Amino acid sequence: MNTLVLKTVIFLSALITVWSCQARIPSAHWPKDCAAEIKLEDINNSSFDLKEQQLSQNHKNPQATFVALVVHGLNLKPQKMQAIEEQLQSLGGETVRVALLGHRGSLEEQKQVTWNQWLEQFHDHYCLASKRAKELKVPLINLSFSLGALVSLGHLGQQNDWPYKKLVMIAPAAWIHWYGKIPSWFSFLGSRLGLPSKNLESYRAEKTTSLAAYEAMAQGRAEVAALSSELIKRDTLVVMDKDDELVSLKNIKEFIEEKNLSDYWQVYQVSNKNHQLKKSYHHLIIDQASMGPDTWKAFLERLSSFLNLQ
Repeated sequence: MNTLVLKTVIFLSALITVWSCQARIPSAHWPKDCAAEIKLEDINNSSFDLKEQQLSQNHKNPQATFVALVVHGLNLKPQKMQAIEEQLQSLGGETVRVALLGHRGSLEEQKQVTWNQWLEQFHDHYCLASKRAKELKVPLINLSFSLGALVSLGHLGQQNDWPYKKLVMIAPAAWIHWYGKIPSWFSFLGSRLGLPSKNLESYRAEKTTSLAAYEAMAQGRAEVAALSSELIKRDTLVVMDKDDELVSLKNIKEFIEEKNLSDYWQVYQVSNKNHQLKKSYHHLIIDQASMGPDTWKAFLERLSSFLNLQ
């Protein structure tokens, strides 16, 4: 009986997956240029009731030696990337903090988000940072966590050329464990429905994560899987806790092998077993509290060494 139930669940899951893939809307016409003037005020403008502290920010530095796009994870408050931003700033960088739709203090906004919207919105941030880097005549880098890495890679797939001097991805959600795909299978129930977030209250953007967001991520993963290997053969650092509950280190290594990226992509493994939080997850590795002092220090040293932009 148990075997029959399992087979039934697998069969239904497969049908749902096929249906959802067919229902997805193709991406808008790309590649897009940065001809239009992009202002931070326009990026943060919305008809939804947003929270000011969760909006996108640009910490300018006229003497910057590089400009960095910093992108948060799924249902994570964008300002929780501040510790990493401060480290990049201490290394001489100017930072552009990306606050993706659905993470800016409005649950209603999260319920309506799509993959195409994330790509479009990220492109605006990219243009803002890219123009700033050209103005200062310095390199552009990207440091992204989880969902942020997925969106960054998805955006890369829509470009003709690699735009970054360096790419740093922390626990990139492009390669997840099989069970992490389950929420997107049920998007047919209604994108406005949400699942309770297990993340710590001080870190999470909302109490729930919408099925719309999970469906958007599913479309993103499909697009990243099809990335051209020649496009992504560039300096990339992947930071992972091997016990990550969401992202699969095994799947990342298989992707690197499949795309012949071993000469370009470095995998740096960490462990947050000595974290300083009341409760933590191996997927959450973005600051000293979530990593633990020693791991955080080692990570910062590796980050500085990898960037080597002086």
